[in-house]
Amino acid sequence: MKNSAFEQMYSGERGRYDSVPLDKEWEKISDIRSDCYDKMEELLKEHSEIKKVFDQLMEATDTLGAIEADSYYKEGFRFGLLLGVECAIGYKD
Repeated sequence: MKNSAFEQMYSGERGRYDSVPLDKEWEKISDIRSDCYDKMEELLKEHSEIKKVFDQLMEATDTLGAIEADSYYKEGFRFGLLLGVECAIGYKD
């Protein structure tokens, strides 16, 4: 028998960002991004000031993505919980 949703979340099986399966399109684009990053690193070896700005850009971009994903997850969780409560007790004006 499958664990309940709460048990799956508690055990780390589901409900965590790293347990969400990503599709083939994500993998493809991730590989492209990785290849581009490696090429940029190589091209910028002799340009330390540009490389520094590039590294800051990449770090800021990654941080923004993480913050955005976290915000969407939290809002989705809150809204899902509200839907569950309404399903369980009914909605009244």
